[in-house]
Amino acid sequence: MDSEKEKSIRNASWISLGDTEEVEAWSHPSIFPFLPVYLVGGALAIAGFFVPFIVDLPGLSEWAGLLLIPIGLFLIGVEYIRYVTEFYVFTDTRIIKKEGILSHTVKKVAYENIDNLNKQYPLQGRILGYGNLIVVTASPSEADIKMNYLPQMKSATSIIGDYRAQVADKRTSES
Repeated sequence: MDSEKEKSIRNASWISLGDTEEVEAWSHPSIFPFLPVYLVGGALAIAGFFVPFIVDLPGLSEWAGLLLIPIGLFLIGVEYIRYVTEFYVFTDTRIIKKEGILSHTVKKVAYENIDNLNKQYPLQGRILGYGNLIVVTASPSEADIKMNYLPQMKSATSIIGDYRAQVADKRTSES
């Protein structure tokens, strides 16, 4: 893992890692589901630049087409903010999902409280390498976590499986 990025995640105010807790992996959602909005926003911005010179709009100022530029840029900006403000962090003791800009919504699930994993692979996700993972908890105090557009699903489920097995082995050895 990139040590600079790991340090920034470790020191983030929303994560509050324990002293011995280590970050195993982290990710944003896959970029692929966001690309159509980026393309539409880019097309609107480009069209807004060229429309006043190409199309004669009766009853409208020739500069009215320029309104497409901020609309396109707004679409791109909103979708980019949605993309970068969602994090999935896998530590050696739990899973953490963070979303939000001004107010963070943070959900945490310890591996020992995971009851089941529901994996969803939409067709485009199978092709592009992402899926949706729902972590179902056995604990009433912890909410289920849905990770949308999770890249590298196999790695994520492998990390979860390994740590769940360690928790199960630890319980077995203690009894």
